[in-house]
Amino acid sequence: MITRRELLMAGALAGGAVLLPVGPLVELVRGSEPTTPPTVPFLKPLQIPPLLKGDTDITMRVGAAQILQNGPATPIWGYSGRLPGPTITAFAGSTRIVTQRNELPVSATVHQHGQVADGDSDGHPDDLIPPKGSKVYAYPNRTTGVSSQMTARTMWYHDHAQDVTGRNVLNGLAGFYLVRDPNDPADNFINFEDPKNPDLDVALVLQDRIINKDGTLYYPGPIEADDTGFLGDVVLVNGDIQPRFPVRRRKYRFRILNGSNGRQYRLTTSPAVPMTEIATEGGFIARPLPLKSLFIAQAERYEVVLDFTDAPDQVVLQNVNNDADRPRLRNLLRFDVAATREASDPIPSPLRTIEQIPAASATVRRRFVFDRSDGQFEINDRGFNPSRIDASPRAGTTEIWTLINDGGGWVHPIHIHLINFQILDRNGRPPAPQDVGFKETVYLPPDGSARVIMRWPDVPPVAPGATTPLPGPNPAGTFRDRYVFHCHNLEHEDHTMMGQFRVLPAA
Repeated sequence: MITRRELLMAGALAGGAVLLPVGPLVELVRGSEPTTPPTVPFLKPLQIPPLLKGDTDITMRVGAAQILQNGPATPIWGYSGRLPGPTITAFAGSTRIVTQRNELPVSATVHQHGQVADGDSDGHPDDLIPPKGSKVYAYPNRTTGVSSQMTARTMWYHDHAQDVTGRNVLNGLAGFYLVRDPNDPADNFINFEDPKNPDLDVALVLQDRIINKDGTLYYPGPIEADDTGFLGDVVLVNGDIQPRFPVRRRKYRFRILNGSNGRQYRLTTSPAVPMTEIATEGGFIARPLPLKSLFIAQAERYEVVLDFTDAPDQVVLQNVNNDADRPRLRNLLRFDVAATREASDPIPSPLRTIEQIPAASATVRRRFVFDRSDGQFEINDRGFNPSRIDASPRAGTTEIWTLINDGGGWVHPIHIHLINFQILDRNGRPPAPQDVGFKETVYLPPDGSARVIMRWPDVPPVAPGATTPLPGPNPAGTFRDRYVFHCHNLEHEDHTMMGQFRVLPAA
């Protein structure tokens, strides 16, 4: 049975399809999927998106990306018309103002994923920028209110429009947001602002897609009730299929984002070169962590150092997850290693002092069950309702949230806006070593659970000229006091697996 929500979503998708062809968007019953035409591996050089420094304007607009090497260009919706969008850079503790202008045929909103911002700048799913409209976002780059600056880290920004986030992000609305702290020795180890070595700090976004023969993006529209979300047959690395990247024979810092809708990755190198984790989405971990492989779910970011000092002439970044059964899902990026060996400094250790939040300090415990009911993905048996508040934590308090995946074979990476948390345990056991630190997205495998602990920040700083957020609804129609938490399988999110919270002022 087709639900009312699916019919409404199909209508929205049909409106977009008229103005921007992106494949058979309005199929309600999925037929056979197309296959991306053949491509030559490791032909195109890796794209590095341009860096934006200082306050800036970005225009969301229709663009074209040459994804098929010898085929037609692919129409996309991109920030500045690019795939991926330009990389926004900022300094810890310094407010960054970004004006987003919408020249797309659909409404959009922009979520700066990982930012502690006033709700008016968070990119609430209902806080839409209409076509020909614009909005000013203020990003303070602080972690708790106005007093504590954010540590250096890798974040990203993307569309978050209710019911159609999956479509909009798949069409290209995603880009990096990088925070630097020049006073942090770990961040100064390798960084993109080094005038002599900016190429040693590289951001990589992984996004799987299906490209039609005519170059358009394939997106099947509303998912079926038992679907795992959109899964493509090729992986784009910074917008291209199997690019290549020349590297020097030394250490590199890679910031890796899983920007896919429904796919997870397990990354390794072949032949193997030393891989060391140094950061999660919440910034640097305490000490460098050697890895044999890196599992990364949707919306997660990890920073790793790859050491090519003793590498062979060619090394391939591979996805060895259990569904990587085709070369273009497995072999993602080739590194072409220079002949001359260079000296590079050891990775700093320790990287950061991390205070563990004691479980005993939590005064509130909440339980959220992620499941499917009546053909929709839901939290605690309820779908998203923008008029309902599902939690009201109080600023300055500590809470423990128990997040439960109630089976069905699906996986759910859970993202909580506004806050960084620590994982106390998974299925009653300590978290994996790669997740010991601050996070804002946690992966729930089938029948899995996790307990996360967080200290709620002071009332978030507001945009210049705005009033302090109120504990009740804002009659002016802005969204300064509402935030969401949701599954970051974007098709699950669009099919109502999203809740809403409001942070109350400190007692």
